[in-house]
This record gives sequence, structure tokens and C-alpha cells, in this order.
Amino acid sequence: MTIQKKALIIIIIGIVLIVVSPILLTRKFGFISFLETGNIGDTIGGITAPITSLIGSILVFYALKAQIDANELIYKQFEYQKLEESYKKLSLYITNQLDFIRQDINDLNYRATKTIGTGENKKIEKIDVKGTAAIREVLYLSKFFNYSQNTESIFVRMPNLKLIQNILERLLSLMEKIDKSDFTTEDKNHLLNVLDYTYLNKLEPFLKELESERRKLSKGTNINHGIPEEIYEIYDKINERY
Repeated sequence: MTIQKKALIIIIIGIVLIVVSPILLTRKFGFISFLETGNIGDTIGGITAPITSLIGSILVFYALKAQIDANELIYKQFEYQKLEESYKKLSLYITNQLDFIRQDINDLNYRATKTIGTGENKKIEKIDVKGTAAIREVLYLSKFFNYSQNTESIFVRMPNLKLIQNILERLLSLMEKIDKSDFTTEDKNHLLNVLDYTYLNKLEPFLKELESERRKLSKGTNINHGIPEEIYEIYDKINERY
């Protein structure tokens, strides 16, 4: 029952008591009589005054309770708006970051060497490959690196390899942000599916194809060679989610 209904019932009961009291108190009921208690008006007033005072107090209580409930409702609405705004900001951030990642993948460019013909007619040409084709080309060529030098020097020599590492790190970071967020399960799944599509279609196939070429020790030597382990460490973390 709402506070308004409770208050209305109390008002009705109070009105009935106040109206009925004078009638009852001006009648003689056997051994009970208020007719000889002095001025009947003073008697009626003395009896009904506590009733009206009690009713007034109860109504004040309900009024205060209604105000408290209204304040709580306003606070909850305010908190909900803050949470909804936070959701929107995080969702927009993830969407924008994913757009940047896709753009970086599409813009990734590598000048590859292509051999045309054989024998005396053989010639070497330089061709530009972009997007996922460039990613595969960069990963494939990096398997020939040896690690007599540190990994950072390899990334300096081949910036596109560093860009691939950066793209994987950003994808993993976005996935972790979604997992830790307060999004509903439905919203989480939606955002993760969008990220998964980019990873599973544009990066994972080439990393999986060349996984046997991840950095390892060359037989009979103390030299490591292959695709930098820094890239496959991120690859492993992302794949743990599936």
C-alpha cells in the first residue's frame, strides 16, 4: 500500500472520529455519561484534541517518509544516469579504438621482393602489399631473424613487426577492459564478438600458420631465431580466452 493511500485512510478515520465523537459524547450509555462532566464542549474538545494531534503527527511522519523516498528515488536515478554515461563512454572508447586498429591493419604496408621468370629472363621486382597480406609477409620474413642482437633492435629494423605487436597488445587490452567492465552479459558479448572478428580474421590465421616459426634455439648453436616471442606471448594470452 502506498504512503498516499495510508495517509488518506488515516484522514478518513480521523474525520469520522471527530464527527462521530460529539454525537456519542452527548448521549447517555448506561453507566457511562459525559453529560455531567462540566461544559460538554470542553469535554468533547479535550477528548478529540489528542485524536487530531495523533492524526496530525502520523500525517507528518508519512509526509517526511514520502520526501525521503522521493530523495532516494532521485539519487538512484542520478546514479543510474552516471552509470549509463560511463557505459556509453567506455563503449565509445572501445569502438573508436577498434576503428583505429582496423585502420592500422588496412594501412600496414610492406615492399616485398618478387622474382619473375627464370634463368636469363629472371628479374626481381619490388611490389607493395597492404593489409593482411602485408601482415603475413612481415611475419614470414621475421622468422629468419637471429637473436645475436636484442629483440628491440629487430623491431627497429622492421617497424611493421612492432606495429603488429602493438595491434595485438591493444586488442588484448580492449578485451580485458570489456571483461572487467560492468556491462551486461549481452553487451559484453556484443563488443567481444566485434573484437574477435577482427582478431580471428585478420591476425590469428597468420600467427597460427607460422606458430612453428616462433623463436627457438638453432641446433648446435647458442643463437635463437624465428618470430619474436614478444608477439607470441600476446597471441597465447588472447587465445586463452577461447
